[in-house]
Amino acid sequence: MNAPFFTKATGVALASAVGLGLIVTVAVAQISSANRFNLSISTQGSTRLEGTVTAISGSTLSVSSWLGVWRVNAGSAQFLPESFVSLSQIHTGDHVVVRGTIANGMTVDAKTISDMSIQTINRIEGTINNLSAPAGTFTINAENNTQVTITTNVDTKIVVHGSASSLADLSNGMRVVALGSLNTGTNTLIAQEIKAPLSPVATAHSILKAIMDFKGLFVR
Repeated sequence: MNAPFFTKATGVALASAVGLGLIVTVAVAQISSANRFNLSISTQGSTRLEGTVTAISGSTLSVSSWLGVWRVNAGSAQFLPESFVSLSQIHTGDHVVVRGTIANGMTVDAKTISDMSIQTINRIEGTINNLSAPAGTFTINAENNTQVTITTNVDTKIVVHGSASSLADLSNGMRVVALGSLNTGTNTLIAQEIKAPLSPVATAHSILKAIMDFKGLFVR
C-alpha cells in the first residue's frame, strides 16, 4: 500500500497512534530554504527521521522535524560519515538523518545518525590567527572572508616545511593548509593534517631548479 501524505493537523493523530503502540506507515516531508523535514515509519517500526538538532544531553539528541521535536537515543548508534563523525562532533543546528526504530511516542532508538552538515574531506588554506596551543585551536579566514576555526587532536598530523612537527611549531601569521572534516553549521574543521607550505622565495627557488634540471636533459 502506498504511504499517505499527512498534513500537520492529521500528523497529531499519528503521534497519538504511535504513543498507543499503533505502528503505521507514513511518509511526510516539508522542504524550505530554512530546513528540511522528513519522517517515515514502516509497519515494522523502522524509522527514518530528518531534521535539525536543537539540543544535546548526554547521548540523547533533540531533533526538530515533522510533528515537532523528537527524542533520539544515540547511545548505541553508528555515526556517519564513519571515522569522521562521533557524538562529540555533533552540534546544535546540525542537519541530521536518523535511522532506527520507534520506541514510544516521539522517541527513536537510533541505529545510524548521519550528520549532513559535516563535509568529510575539506581543504582550508589561509593565515593562522588566534592560535591557542593549550586549546589546540586557531582560526583561518577562508573564502569570502569566512572565519573557520581549526581544531586539532592527538591524531592530527602537522608538517612544517616538509618535516613532522607539532602545534608548538605553528605561529600566528603563518600560512597553512588544513585538511579534515568541516562542520558547515559551526564553521569548525577538525584537522587530520596541517601543512605549512614553503615560503614564496623557497618555492620560486624550487621551480627554477626544476626548470634548469629539465633543460639539462637536452644539453649534453
